[in-house]
This record gives sequence, C-alpha cells and structure tokens, in this order.
Amino acid sequence: RYMEPMGTSNDLFFDVPTFNSNPTGDYYFAVRALGDNGLRSRRTNAYFYNDGLQNCDLGVDVSVIAVAEPISSNLVSCGLFDEPITIEVTNGGNTEQSNIEVGLQLDNNPALMGMIPGPVGPGETVPFTFSENLVISNSGSLELVTWANVADDEAFFNDTLELDINALIYVGNGEALDFAEPFDDDGGALPQSWAINNPDNGITWEADFVTGADGDFTIAFYVNNFAYSDAGQEDELQSLPIDLTTNASNPVLTFDVAYAPYSATFNDAMRVDVYTECGANFIGTIYEKAYLELATASATTAVWSPGSPNDWRNESIDLTDFVGESILLKFVNITGYGNSLYVDNINVTNFIPPTANYTANNTEICQGSQVLFQDASDAPNSDLTWNFGPGAIPSTAFGPGPHIVTFGQVGVNSVALTASNAIGSDTYTSDITVLGNPEAAFDVQVQDGIIFITNNSTGATQYSWDFGDGDVSDDENPIHVYDADGTYTITLTAENDCGSNSATFEVSVIVSSAFDLGADVRTSIAPNPSTGSFVLQIDQLPTDRADVIIVDAQGRLVHNQVLNLVNGHAQETIRLEGLASGVYLLRLSTDQGVRTERLVIQK
Repeated sequence: RYMEPMGTSNDLFFDVPTFNSNPTGDYYFAVRALGDNGLRSRRTNAYFYNDGLQNCDLGVDVSVIAVAEPISSNLVSCGLFDEPITIEVTNGGNTEQSNIEVGLQLDNNPALMGMIPGPVGPGETVPFTFSENLVISNSGSLELVTWANVADDEAFFNDTLELDINALIYVGNGEALDFAEPFDDDGGALPQSWAINNPDNGITWEADFVTGADGDFTIAFYVNNFAYSDAGQEDELQSLPIDLTTNASNPVLTFDVAYAPYSATFNDAMRVDVYTECGANFIGTIYEKAYLELATASATTAVWSPGSPNDWRNESIDLTDFVGESILLKFVNITGYGNSLYVDNINVTNFIPPTANYTANNTEICQGSQVLFQDASDAPNSDLTWNFGPGAIPSTAFGPGPHIVTFGQVGVNSVALTASNAIGSDTYTSDITVLGNPEAAFDVQVQDGIIFITNNSTGATQYSWDFGDGDVSDDENPIHVYDADGTYTITLTAENDCGSNSATFEVSVIVSSAFDLGADVRTSIAPNPSTGSFVLQIDQLPTDRADVIIVDAQGRLVHNQVLNLVNGHAQETIRLEGLASGVYLLRLSTDQGVRTERLVIQK
C-alpha cells in the first residue's frame, strides 16, 4: 500500500537503484502487469531482500566478510585480553587482486594496518592475521571496525565490517569455590560477567519467572524453542570464569534443567562446553542430551513452562579433570523448533565421596510385618537407591525415606542402600531376619529306661516339654527318666515371637527288667545328701567298665563319665558343687545291667 513505483520494463529484468549505495539494506519489491487503455493487475506480495548485489558482474570488488578470530563478540579474559585477530577477505570481482590494504580499529584507538600481497583469485577468500594482537584491558562495550581497500574498487559498501564487542575482563582467576548462581539476585538481568552468544540475533536465552525445582517461584533462564524455527541454531549462555586453581579437591558442576519436547519430529538438544585458561581454550563437551534423554516432562504441542518441582531434574558433572585450571562454561541450546528449555541454579562445589548408612527400627520380625528404614548416610549431593530384596514390598525405593517395607519371605533378607554422586558411590548392607511360625519335631531313643530326645524343630526360640508323667522341661534336648513302667505321651511345644506349634510322640517304658544289676552288686553314694561332693563306690561288679550318667528332675543331663573297675571294684569322688539343691538320678550302666540311685544335694 505504501510502496512507491520505481519504473517500468518490457523485459523480465529491471535494474533497481540502491539507497546510499548500499545494497545490503532492507528492500521490499513488488510487481504488477500493465496493459493497454490503463489496464493493470493487482500488485504481487512484497519480496524482501537484503543480500547485497544481485546479478552484478564487477571487475574489482574486495570485501571483509568476517572476523574469524576471536570467534565470539563476547570476549572473556582473566586480566588483560591480548590475543591475535584474524579477518577474512574475499575477492568478489572477476579479476585477480594483489596488494590489498587491510586495517583494524578498536573504538578511537590507533588503527592497525596490514597488507595482503596476493594474488587473490576471483571468488577466493583468504585469512589475514594482524601483526599486533587485539589488546583490551577493561570491561565494556566496544566497537571493532575492520576494512579492506584496493585501487579502483567498484563497490564500497562491503569494504568495511563493524562488530560490537562485549569485553568481560575479570580480575583474578575467576570466582572461588563454592560457586552458586541462582539467577534470582539480579531481577531477571543477566548476572555480572555472564554473557549470551546469539549468532543469528534472533531468539536466544532470556529470563523467565516460573515454578522452580524447590516448588517456589524462581527466575530461570530459558530459550523459547517453540517459536524458534531456525533448526540447528546454537545459542550460548556463558558463565563467568570459575577458579579451580585453589580450594578445588573434588569440584562438581550441578544445575537444574527443565524441558518438554514438542514431538519426535520437533525437539531440541543442550550441551555444556568447558573452556580453560579463563575461556581461551575450548577443551570439550562435558554434557550433551537431546529429546527424550533431555526431557523432564512429557511432549506437548502447547508452549510449555515448568509448573511443579517434578518438571525439573538436577544434573551433576565431575570437574576433577580440570583441577588447576580457570574454567568457563557455556550452556548451549540447539534448537529443533521444539519447546522451551530452562536452566537454573548453576553451582560448582566440592563434593565428598559418599558413605552409605541407614537405620532400621527392627532387625528381627515375623513374616508379613513391617520395618521402617531411614537414611543415615554421610552423602551430600548424592542419589540414594534402596534394594530391600525378594519378597519385600516395595522391593526398591529411592531417596532418604523414611521407607516402610513389608517382608513376606521367611529367612535372612539382605537390605542394601547405595549412595552415589558425581565422584563415587558406596553401598551399605545389613540383614533383616524374617521369622515364620515354628515347626515342632523331635526324635526319641530309649536306652536302659532313660529317654534321650533329639530336637528337630525349626524356627523356634523356646521349648516346652510334657513327658506325660507330670514332669516338664524347657531344655532344648532333654533327657528324662521315668519312675514306673508304662506308655507315655511326650508333647513338645515349640515357640517364637510369631507363634507356636506342637508335636507328640508315644513311648513305652519298662523300668524294672532283666537288665537290672543283680542284688549281689553293691553300690553306695556317701554322703547322700551332700553339698555336691560325694564318693561313688561299686563292689562285686563282674566287669571292667561302667558308665555314670546324672540327670536332674527335669531329665536334663548334668554329668556323665566312665569308671574303670579293677577286680569288680571302683571308688570315685565326684565333685558337683556347682549344681543347685535338688533331687537327681544317678544311672550306672554296664554290660551286666543298669542301676539307678537317688542323689540328693542340699546346700
């Protein structure tokens, strides 16, 4: 509507004059057809062009097309910036050129001059490094102007290249550890000595007020990839220098990231590059993730921003390879026309190797019971991973807890907690004993009227015996002597903290038998009662060996020994002062028969 006519043409081309002899300005063109009798068509949509000369064949034309080194308009240095500067010069004409004069000026400082001897062929681009370095001593915004001249140049508009430089001159080796940048202290402005590198001067890093990783509102920096259609463009959020030359034992970079992709086709990436010597030397990439690996939230086709702590993830990167250096970090957004990418809370701190530990409110439980676990690790900045073993619900967990776990599998369950951070990991393991109901079982052997019992119960901690004759015992493996012939039912009740179980066994006992020693065999215990020390004497026993067994009233074995007889005689002092007062049975067993004597201890 507001475009002015420039002329008419009967051909399919038209020479358009430039304003101020500059074809790189912003131009809009449109055409319409003209006919007889004043007929004319609608005007076409306007076409935008700012790319220099078009279809112009020049004989002589040299131009500065780029500053090749330093490659960034944000120049960072610890102390004086003193680096070489290289420009690229192109011969845009169709004749070979020699002795091309080049120059460089920083603000109002004296110009640096040089000469490209050539020859430089048509269409050829050559680099030129000035003999003197670019020297900057103070931070600030500067204008760098560089140019190329040659005699009879037909296009002056492209001889000169102007570049705005943001100089960040840092006194010292950088910020000392522990370093933290939450972005909240500058009201959304870029922190001092930080920089943004935006090569296409389009969408780039900017501040936004959103829900942070702790659930509170925070200022974070982000790139609106939802509106950034220039796929592959890289925008850098550049840190100030960070000093790892002192007080840096186990430095680790941590930061919070939040990102939701748009789709499998439209998604973005981020990497972190590290530079040493206060930003002078690119060392490598220490972090790089894209699409689902980068994502902290599900894909969405709506413009996205973090709305809860669950939309964030904390990343940790070991920096111990750079101890002794002054480093600079660049957080690089690589747009894929996807969705918004956020970073916040950029920290470099010394980590300690983790030591895992935990507490449990019980280490021995009944099947189906619960245990409460709580982290007790010395493991700051660490991820905590629990493994409660098979049969546990849940079988795994994450974080410090408390975690309440139900154990359904009887036996010893090993519970492991692993603490890990960027510089190492450690695992602590202890056992939880899970008890089921006990199973009562036993075997009985009858020898010379004495009942010997082998307890085969499982899972029990206490035992109760009923021998069927009024006597009881709580021994694990009792021995019992019946006073009269008969058939008796022995009952075992096995118990633990989780329950009880019983088993029975019927036994027939003959107390008086042909195996009793004959009346001519004389045995005596003196004194009886005693305080525990007495003499056992045997006479007229036609054998050379006798077994002595003493049991208490509950059938528990308290003493046994072998006596050797000479000519049917033995006399042995037996000392049992440690026994409690009570009635005991002394059983003498030989190949000639057995005899039971009553033994009384009084104190």
